[in-house]
Amino acid sequence: MKTVKRIFLICALWLMAVAIPARAQDIDYFIHTVRWYEGIKDISKKYDVPVEVIMDMNGLEKPKVKSRQKIKIPANLDQYYRVKAAQNGTQSTVSASDEQDQADKKEPENKEPEKDEDDGFFLFGHKDKVDAILLLPLGNASDNYYDFYSGALLAAKDLGERGINADITVIDFNGTSVPESLAEKLHNSDIVIGPVAEKGLKLVAEAAGKTAVVSPLDPRAIALADSTSNFVQAPAASAAQYTELASWLAEETRYGENVVLVSETGAEESAGMKALRKALEDSRIGYKNLNYSILEGRNILKRYEQVMSADTCNRIVVLSEKEAFVNDVVRNLNLMIYNKYSVVLYSASKIRSFDTIDIENLHAVNLHVCCSYFIDYDDPRVKKFILSYRALFNTEPTQFAFQGYDVTGYFLSACNNYGRSWYKKIARSGNSRMLQADFRFSKLDDGGLVNTGIRRIIYEPDYSIKIQH
Repeated sequence: MKTVKRIFLICALWLMAVAIPARAQDIDYFIHTVRWYEGIKDISKKYDVPVEVIMDMNGLEKPKVKSRQKIKIPANLDQYYRVKAAQNGTQSTVSASDEQDQADKKEPENKEPEKDEDDGFFLFGHKDKVDAILLLPLGNASDNYYDFYSGALLAAKDLGERGINADITVIDFNGTSVPESLAEKLHNSDIVIGPVAEKGLKLVAEAAGKTAVVSPLDPRAIALADSTSNFVQAPAASAAQYTELASWLAEETRYGENVVLVSETGAEESAGMKALRKALEDSRIGYKNLNYSILEGRNILKRYEQVMSADTCNRIVVLSEKEAFVNDVVRNLNLMIYNKYSVVLYSASKIRSFDTIDIENLHAVNLHVCCSYFIDYDDPRVKKFILSYRALFNTEPTQFAFQGYDVTGYFLSACNNYGRSWYKKIARSGNSRMLQADFRFSKLDDGGLVNTGIRRIIYEPDYSIKIQH
């Protein structure tokens, strides 16, 4: 298996174009070496620089370039327009951002790329090829990163079958430093996926310039999004689960129904539980509090009866992440159901990892749980992915393989359709349902993009588990 993975790694190491920083007169620029398959329109799309500007910078009379020709690309369009206006003795009234805004206004509404609801990928590509870099600690990594890499390869294969040409350079990156040669590749690429850890992501984002860097695996790296404008956090943070849980409860609660928050006496609330309590308060849902200790034993049922109603639905939120207490709440709710009380339990995803809770009890309390990741193995897309993965790698895909497929497929298809401006536009593209995660991105005021896509999972009384659409 490891031999197969090494072969895939070697096959994926392709060459990137070379961009050399330089300076000419009063306009900052860098040098792009024209590849054999590139025309001036391709280069214009790659750097979001108008053809006319490239022709002017290089003294071209016709919009034609030759293979291996070195051409100047302005590093800052606003600066280019100001300098040209000063040279012509006029005042510059149109900046690069203004020009883009005007182009957006002229663009018909039906030109917005559509998404294939079957797999979450975007359709109707605009780029001839997507230049991507994948940074993973493959040299001394666990099989988890090879699984992610394998999922990424399968996504690239599926994108190719859809007509999306992706050139993926895979680099073994340990996250300690960014060599100058790698920095050049980062600047020339359309997108960088990885590395994994927060420290390495920070180094790469600083070295990448305007190229967007995607955090593919670590939810804790979300802290970088606060101050790093070219940073995209793909894993949804746990805080998004609590916000979504409060929204879900507010949407489903009907007039006259009973909402109860259950918490443990004397226990300090975790940061997640504090976030959940605040989200519930912000939603302005009226609720009752039930606070008790598991040492109270079965006598606690009388306390449950005092806050619950036998005549309407009781929507219960357990405000704890301690397995023993959550287990006790679920057991007591099952006893209340036996006494003919109607119950719906709401919880964040950690409840699904508690081994001491019988799965049948979760179905009995009609558990509604918010998850950053959930794989529906009855989904035809998931079944197709598993069969393809088995055929290629002769093993079962792990959650890391699913994540590699989701991240690579989503971002490369978005980049294909939006060009280098993909980063600015996915925040307006709505929710995309991938194989194991939802992607719905929000732009932070002074930072990057964060994923707020959370899956709502329901444990049905008939022992089925479904994703709420």
